[in-house]
Amino acid sequence: MNNREKLIDIKELSKYLNINDRTIYSWVQKEMIPHYRIGGSRGMVRFDYPTIDKWIESKKNGYTEEV
Repeated sequence: MNNREKLIDIKELSKYLNINDRTIYSWVQKEMIPHYRIGGSRGMVRFDYPTIDKWIESKKNGYTEEV
């Protein structure tokens, strides 16, 4: 497994996207960003690079494909 295949946490994602981790917490709470919950509805939040990359692409102006 390479680093792009592993699940990452909010701190790693905030570094990858270069945004504040509080913003990501807010997006997760509002279901605005694709994520995994490990351990139930109050469990750990994790992300994967391929899904996040697709999500970012879907946010381009004029791009309409759903993730």
